[in-house]
Amino acid sequence: MTQKWDQKANNQPALIAGLFSILGVVVTTAFFVLSDRFLQAPGLKEKIEILKTQAADKDKHISTLETQLVPFKTIALERYAGDENHRLQQLAANIKSIKRACEKG
Repeated sequence: MTQKWDQKANNQPALIAGLFSILGVVVTTAFFVLSDRFLQAPGLKEKIEILKTQAADKDKHISTLETQLVPFKTIALERYAGDENHRLQQLAANIKSIKRACEKG
C-alpha cells in the first residue's frame, strides 16, 4: 500500500514549516497594516495640517523681515568693515547712540 505524498515522513516537516512561514507572513503583514492605521489617527492629521499652516505663516513673516532688513544691510556694507554680522552690529550700535543723543536732545 502506498502512502499519499503529504503523509510521507520526508514531506511533513517541510509542509509544517511552509504553513508556519505563510502564517508568519500573514500575521506580520496584518500587524504592520493595523499599526500603520493606528499611527495615522485622524487627530494627528489635523494637527499636522495646523502645524504646516503655522510654519508657512512664519516663513512668510521671516521673508517680510528679511525684505525690511535689506536697506540696513546695504548701509552697513557701505559704511563699515568686517563680515556682514559685524557690520550690522556696528550699524545697530551707531543707531542706538544716535537715538540716545536725540532723546537727551
